[in-house]
Amino acid sequence: MTKNKHLFYYAIGPIIGGLFQLVALQILSWLFESNFVGMLSLVLIVTNFSLLIFSLGLDQSLAREFHHHEDKTLLLINALFPGLIFLIIFLIVLFSFSPDALSYALFDISSFEAGILVASCICFEFCIRFLSLQLRMHEKAFEYSLIQIIPRLVFLILIILFFLILDFERDFILLIYLHTFSVLSALFFSFILNIRITQNFKINFEKSIFLKLFKFGAPLIISGIAIWGINSFDKVILRTTEQFDQLALVSIAVTLGYGATFLSSIFNTIWTPLVYKWDAKGMDM
Repeated sequence: MTKNKHLFYYAIGPIIGGLFQLVALQILSWLFESNFVGMLSLVLIVTNFSLLIFSLGLDQSLAREFHHHEDKTLLLINALFPGLIFLIIFLIVLFSFSPDALSYALFDISSFEAGILVASCICFEFCIRFLSLQLRMHEKAFEYSLIQIIPRLVFLILIILFFLILDFERDFILLIYLHTFSVLSALFFSFILNIRITQNFKINFEKSIFLKLFKFGAPLIISGIAIWGINSFDKVILRTTEQFDQLALVSIAVTLGYGATFLSSIFNTIWTPLVYKWDAKGMDM
């Protein structure tokens, strides 16, 4: 019964989260110009790419080494903080060099505010990836799925509240604010849920642990970029040719096709950590 309950929770997260995302995107397509929808999809694309690069593959290493370490908190710290520090330094240098560089590269607009919001989303999502993975490895199935549902639900509620009920001006910067707040809400709940399973938290970097994690994770950056390129190359081309309206159509079409891929998402969520657990216990594979 417990195993079936866990399987149900792992499945319900991608399904419900995908439905909320689909509804939110459809409402956006009705309310906003297609350019704005395409520009918002770029935020998701650059976020995914940033996580691939700056995570240094340590999220994959965390899953692999989790059952081999008694101090799970120490392992999380050595997996999370190197990439997070690297990301923050990069963003500080980028904004010091050109405050408008990020917004101009993504949206063709000069806006320090938009750039800061996108950078905040990237940092929030970075932390969520590791904190949600910690919940998955502790086999907190309900909590893990909750983190996938919360940001999409919050974003949907905010869109309905601000643009349908309160009838705010349909401004792209406000739209990014709503997206940022939805991601921040997921980060908040990630912290709260992790407090229950985290003990003796203190920043203690150990070179030997980091090098072991990095040795396994670094090659995965290359394969991750390759997969990202296959999934996002068409959108990048549309951005470089400034076809934001066409980018919106592609994004909506991909979301409509989400149902065909949620099974693989559920399988990956369950299978990979399970294999690492079996390996740590010395089971006959």
